[in-house]
Amino acid sequence: MRKRTLALLVVVLVVAAFYALRRPSNEEAVRAPATHAPGEEAPPLRILSLSPNITEVLFRLGLGDEVVGVTDFCRFPPEAAEKPKIGALLNPNLERMFLLEPTLVIALPAHGDLPGKLAARGIRALVLRNDTVADVLASIDSIGAAARREKEAVALVDSIRGWIAAARSDPPARRWKAMIVVSRTPGTVRDVFVAGPGTFLDELLRTAGGANVFSGAIARYPEPSAEEILYRNPEAIIEIQPLGKNAETETALARADWAVLPGLAAAERGNIFVLVGDHLVVPGPRLGETLRDLTAALREVR
Repeated sequence: MRKRTLALLVVVLVVAAFYALRRPSNEEAVRAPATHAPGEEAPPLRILSLSPNITEVLFRLGLGDEVVGVTDFCRFPPEAAEKPKIGALLNPNLERMFLLEPTLVIALPAHGDLPGKLAARGIRALVLRNDTVADVLASIDSIGAAARREKEAVALVDSIRGWIAAARSDPPARRWKAMIVVSRTPGTVRDVFVAGPGTFLDELLRTAGGANVFSGAIARYPEPSAEEILYRNPEAIIEIQPLGKNAETETALARADWAVLPGLAAAERGNIFVLVGDHLVVPGPRLGETLRDLTAALREVR
């Protein structure tokens, strides 16, 4: 289970952490030569998505029929899982990509020089960041513009902003010190990875009314020791399990695991919560659902 969870988390964690030093503009387009003359109608789009968050945006904007290929990690919406696969996130199969004859490939900074290789073959590439909430909203606008779905993109962005405004208008009675755990070895408090600064999870936690005890960390997804966790002593611990099935069962198990750390405020007060669902690790159209879940957890803190 841990290996499968980490495989899904690589969509967010590897891209956000490993490529943190590369900070391109939000939209970095590598343009191939035009395939139609000015004034002529543009040819039908054939889009390849190289990340789950991009795939979700495309389908939410009504572009599912134009999507001709996705990565092995693109599983939502269910229709996306039926699309031809082009390989893993960081090493897509170029031969498969070329066989699908795309006219537009939407990628992440993690894909390095891939956009240039595509441009050399006459294929346009759009490179978009997905680290922060602002990145996600800007990416939706960029995809809408590139795929001729501007109105749909505006509506989706407005919907997400509505979730954010609603959360900010109804903050919890107290700004609890919290920690978001994105991974750990089950049954232990080892190999713990948490959401740090510059991540969409950190932003959503603060929007929901929490205070991230790792907001001052150096890494975006640090791996703190048990001693450091005790030193920061969060009043609430929120774990996310994208492949979890039952939040109540997982929460009971997590509370037993964290109880081994004496003096941990979150454990002593029973403020350990597990959220389940793949939306929790995909910075895309379902940000509102993730914000809703974080807000609900903070409302239970005591």
